[in-house]
Amino acid sequence: MEWLRQAHRAADRAKSLVSQLLSFSRKQLMEMCSIELNEVVQGMEKILRDTLREDIEIRLYLAEGATSIKADPAQVEQIIMNLAVNSQDAMVKPGCLTLETKEAYLDEEYARTHVGIVPGPYVLLSVSDTGIGMNKTVQSRIFEPFFTTKEKGKGTGLGLATVYGIVKQHKGWIWVYSEPGQGTTFKIYFPLEESGGDRSVPRPPTVMEKPPPPDLLNLDSLIAVVEDEESVRELASTLIQQLGYKTLSFSTPRECLEYFNGQTERPKMLLTDVVMPEMDGRELYRRLKEGTPNLKVLFMSGYTENVIAHHGVLEHGVTFLPKPFTLTQLAEKMQEAWGKRDT
Repeated sequence: MEWLRQAHRAADRAKSLVSQLLSFSRKQLMEMCSIELNEVVQGMEKILRDTLREDIEIRLYLAEGATSIKADPAQVEQIIMNLAVNSQDAMVKPGCLTLETKEAYLDEEYARTHVGIVPGPYVLLSVSDTGIGMNKTVQSRIFEPFFTTKEKGKGTGLGLATVYGIVKQHKGWIWVYSEPGQGTTFKIYFPLEESGGDRSVPRPPTVMEKPPPPDLLNLDSLIAVVEDEESVRELASTLIQQLGYKTLSFSTPRECLEYFNGQTERPKMLLTDVVMPEMDGRELYRRLKEGTPNLKVLFMSGYTENVIAHHGVLEHGVTFLPKPFTLTQLAEKMQEAWGKRDT
């Protein structure tokens, strides 16, 4: 009978709601075991293809190294499904959903500036879409329970809050990057499970601990930093100064170009965001290079390198620094940029 079917549907919705609330409050019972994140992502591919709209392309880029984590596989699948459905809703026209795994290391310096992060090796899961994106106001609230930008009746506002709760239960960390009209990337860091459960792997030596050729370092050179997000701009400038360089920071490409127009002192390197509202980083580099022929460039973005390549924003072979980044990662990429031949 119809009333009985409606009662069953209501009961299922209530069960799902309670489960999501338990996940957000971190009280959901977890069945933890050793899993390979790559295998979970691969296993979800067919489910996503059967679940999402046919006009959404799904791309996988999986790490070649170890992706072992201690996790509840059903909860990890829930993370992927919630993020994928959220991405589908953001892609009002045909789009692309990209899932990536990668080895990552968050060092002591990074942990000091990000509350709750334990230094060590992680496995990074990135979920990116080509949807409508979000402004900073929406980004600051997306993990709040019951917060939604969808029409009434189209969502509970618990999907991303559930993801946040599950990540925290796994002692992980989640980070989001988005620009209006440019899509969104979620980055989730799961602690890498070491053999024997020991996460105290030696930190790789930093660039500054190696003896790089002096002509590649160019210490005391002026670095121009262009980034529209204030916190990232300030962090990047501080880290660069710690490496021994001078910095000038700008919130927009136009501000940078206007400052250096007619200036005798020119930057030796440009560290710039790729996607910005009024002008992208590639165009900024082209214009700034007109008055500084030997200018080096290091591009950075919260989107992953595969997503940036898919958008066609950067050419193959450029030096790219994914956000968030550590002091070591910044130093390594700057050294790489110094060594690039001028193009």
